[in-house]
Amino acid sequence: MSHEAQRTAVSHPPSGEKARRNPRMCECANPDCVEMIELSVAEYESIRSSPTRFPVKPGHVYLEFERLVEENGHYIVVEVFGEAAKVVTELDPRSQRGRVTQPVGESPSG
Repeated sequence: MSHEAQRTAVSHPPSGEKARRNPRMCECANPDCVEMIELSVAEYESIRSSPTRFPVKPGHVYLEFERLVEENGHYIVVEVFGEAAKVVTELDPRSQRGRVTQPVGESPSG
């Protein structure tokens, strides 16, 4: 599982007030990062509505496979591209909704 996908699982916002800012783990690609950012549930949901976008602390952008999408005083939104985008899309739980999966060993035709 990619580091960003793991952070998404840990940072998944609790239900509650959508406007109140809450501390969440930075979802940068650094597996050792334990820094926190503050954003509301609505902000988080808006960012994560795309499986390739993540909220990170300023300075936590990896330009080799991420581009800066948005910047404000609290956090930065990055979008991964290339092979990284394929991996995070496959691992994103939101991308799994609605997918029909086949049991192991069975072909789609039955």
